[in-house]
Amino acid sequence: THTHTKGFMDQIVLHAHLFLSLAALSLLAMSALLSTSSAPPPTTVAPAPTMQLLSPAFAPGGQLPPRFTCAGGSQRPALTWLEVPAGTAELAIIVRRGDDRSILWAVTGIDPTLPGLDAGPVPAPALEHVRADGEAAWVGPCPDDETVRTYEWELYALASPTGLTADASAQEAADAADIRSTTRAVITAFSP
Repeated sequence: THTHTKGFMDQIVLHAHLFLSLAALSLLAMSALLSTSSAPPPTTVAPAPTMQLLSPAFAPGGQLPPRFTCAGGSQRPALTWLEVPAGTAELAIIVRRGDDRSILWAVTGIDPTLPGLDAGPVPAPALEHVRADGEAAWVGPCPDDETVRTYEWELYALASPTGLTADASAQEAADAADIRSTTRAVITAFSP
């Protein structure tokens, strides 16, 4: 049994030597890798803030109060925005009826440093553009029946000025905004 035990002990010693040798080689390889690695440490990039469009007149996705419709005086709701991207040349606002995409109001040339538009006149150099009905100024939604419709206010941050004049149509303004847009924010409301 002494011989049998000695053979067993020799195997344990041999396995221990092999284990230690492999561990030492692994440490050397990791050390060499770490000392020759020139890759920079990983960095985390925060996502860019998202432009937002808001109105103190109605909740996003909520009902448009009657005073902003043609039945209630057609007041224009005030708008505010946040996180306009740096380098924006101008802003544009297009208001559309959701079901047929008809344009209710189109404004280009808005100064991107403004925090929003109040309910008063559009500040220069911004321009309101003529809709299909021949008018340019805000006229609130005029539902022709009791159908509930959604309306979309779209704020566009433009990489370059549109160069449009006051005689450009609302559709031309929407097309120019689409082409030059770097980002867009939308708020919706519904009206019966």
